This record gives sequence, structure tokens and C-alpha cells, in this order.
Amino acid sequence: MALKLKNIFVTGSDEIAQTYTIESWHVSQSIDAFTGTAPYDITLTGSFTLTGSQLISGSIFSSLGANTVGFYGTSSWAVSSSKAITSSYAATSSIVLTGSTSTLDYGLFVNIGDQPLPAALSGSISFDTIIITSSISMFSNDTITVTKDGLYNIEFTLLMENSAVTARDVYVWLKDSTLNISNSNKIYSMRANSKLLATGGLLANLTTTTSYKLWWWSATNVGLTLKAEVAATPYAATPSSTLKVIQIK
Repeated sequence: MALKLKNIFVTGSDEIAQTYTIESWHVSQSIDAFTGTAPYDITLTGSFTLTGSQLISGSIFSSLGANTVGFYGTSSWAVSSSKAITSSYAATSSIVLTGSTSTLDYGLFVNIGDQPLPAALSGSISFDTIIITSSISMFSNDTITVTKDGLYNIEFTLLMENSAVTARDVYVWLKDSTLNISNSNKIYSMRANSKLLATGGLLANLTTTTSYKLWWWSATNVGLTLKAEVAATPYAATPSSTLKVIQIK
């Protein structure tokens, strides 16, 4: 426990006044207290002005109510200690959002069967299985519609097989219900008796007022097929066609 710095003079025998002698033991406690030689509790009344820096290790308690003393310092103040607050916060109210929120649509479709090129030499590419979709619909296995006007990223993968003894070019493009989509055509050159994994993509503005198909054509249909591969150890099945449609804005 710390000592207390206090007045140890006895009135009438040894006090701070004329004709009295001040002994060393009268002031030794002050020297010990202010030099840190021994721990002392010091009580001040009035105001305390500090010029310079003060480093405090521990806690500071102050009372600034009625009949109490303020603390004043013209310097920097450094405190080495910790501060902990234990409390809780609860808010009871409702949040109302005004305006609209928007989600982007998407769809992934595949065909797990073979698709020979029609005798007419051109036709729509079929997708008989829906993998996942959000607001993009597939009708008759070859026709997609959207529920929001916007810009869409369209990507496709086709496993082409040419079993003919001659090479050929295969054309693939996007069309709406009446017209070809401008500049959407891709050309794939195939060797005789070969397979080709053809990939392609485009950005297109799709609208809710029409429908869309992926179309293909070649100069001859002999031996040309979109070929599905069944699963076999250790690999998975390969669709003959895959279509991914993602709205980007």
C-alpha cells in the first residue's frame, strides 16, 4: 500500500514559522514522494498547471462535479494503460428500400444425343437438356427467349464429326425469329474423317419481343454430325452441343 504525503508538523513545537527549526525528517517524505524513492499517494487541492510532457503508467481518476478540482496542462499527455467498454447495442426498427433491384438472367443448355445435318443442308441446333436457367426459356429444344431486354454473352460448343472422305466448311450463326443476327457467323474447316470441337461466342442485344436459335449449314450433309460421346472410365460424357447465355447488362 502506498504512503500518504501529509503535514507532519505539530503546532507549537515544530512548525513552518519564524524561530522554529526545520529538521531533515520534516522534508524527507516530500523528497521521497516526488523523486519516486517510495510510493506515495498525493492529494492536491486547487489547480495544477503542467508544462512539458507527462508519462503515466496506470490509471487516472478525475472528478469534475461541484466542489471538485479541475486538471489543466499545457503539454502533451501520454497514458500507458488500457480502456475497456462493456455494453450492448440493440436497434428495433424497420428498413424500407425505395427503388428497384435487378438480377441478371442466365441459362445453360446441352444436347446429349447425336444431331445429323438435315438434308436441307441447314437447320437449328438442338439442346434437349436444361442444366440451369434463370428467366431464360428453351422451347422445342432449339428456341430461346428472354424476359429482359439487354446485352447478353452467348457461347456455344459443338462436337463436329465429318465421316466423309472430303474436307468441308461448317457455318454456325445466331438468328432471331425472322432474320440472321448480323456478323454472328463462325466458319469451321474440317478435314476428311475427322472430329472438331468447335467453340464460338458473341455479344448480342436480345429483346423480349422475339426468339433466337443457333443455326448451322454446310455445302453437303453427307457424313456431317454433331456427335455426342457417352461416358467411359475415366472421363464424363460429352454433349453434342452446349449453349450458355448470360445477361451482362
